[in-house]
Amino acid sequence: MKTQKDADAVILTIIPEEYEEILAAIGNTARAELGGTNNL
Repeated sequence: MKTQKDADAVILTIIPEEYEEILAAIGNTARAELGGTNNL
């Protein structure tokens, strides 16, 4: 099974320009799952 470490390792192989966008997407997803108020 994939672990969180595996997932992190895959993310870290992505070029830096895409990394920020992915972090933002992950952050938005996390806020949505937590019922955050920053959703558009």
